[in-house]
Amino acid sequence: MDSSQIRVFTPSSLLSFFVPILALIYAVLGRNFLFLDYVHVITGGTWTGIDLFMGLVMSRVLRSLDPATRSQIIMRLTP
Repeated sequence: MDSSQIRVFTPSSLLSFFVPILALIYAVLGRNFLFLDYVHVITGGTWTGIDLFMGLVMSRVLRSLDPATRSQIIMRLTP
């Protein structure tokens, strides 16, 4: 697949982007501070998990690849 055919936004990526935002809006407008705390903890934990995965796992995988393949993966991850 060449770079002109790479889809940056897929339905699942849009869903994972908008669900936390909608949950935040719901919690603030509904003045439900327990739900707001829940949204904060879940999204923060998810962000930390993704950060650790990219730092620990992907760095080791990328290190073992040749530079051309590594470049293609990095271009795919950072549009």
